[in-house]
Amino acid sequence: MSAQSEPFYTPEQYVELEETSEFKGEYLSGQIFAMADGSPEHSAIGNNIGGEMRSLLRGGPCAVFNSDLRVTIMQSGLMTHPDVTVVCGEQHRHPLDKHSIINPTVLFEVLSPTTEAYDRGEKWAHCRRLDSLQEYILVSLGCSLPLSEVYDRVALEEELIEMGEDNNVSA
Repeated sequence: MSAQSEPFYTPEQYVELEETSEFKGEYLSGQIFAMADGSPEHSAIGNNIGGEMRSLLRGGPCAVFNSDLRVTIMQSGLMTHPDVTVVCGEQHRHPLDKHSIINPTVLFEVLSPTTEAYDRGEKWAHCRRLDSLQEYILVSLGCSLPLSEVYDRVALEEELIEMGEDNNVSA
């Protein structure tokens, strides 16, 4: 018996398949990896993050995108769909894929039991190679962090401190 190998796909074949598929996947080194189905909670968290970011960034040079946007990491070849992507300034597209951005500024990933290790490890190893990336934010469930704790012992204008006293960052 001979061992059956995984099919090899070019980036162009992956893009073509994604355009006609009902499912999203990630691409790396000729392989396509199916993305896990998101729960309603996962989806709501991603939408909430995107909505809040859009509100905060409105009128400025940054745009907010949901997981439909592909992000390509040219340095490693990973093509992925972060839960939320922020691009500040001009949007640079992949030369062969008009639906893929190559210069994200901020990436949000909502962690789940099936993706947490990958998002914290291998995916982060790819993402940190992006020159444009300023933040890679992992969001998990089940904890709350008061803003007063985040800004403890930080000198800010009084009105900002008062605003944050009753607010929490939930993850």
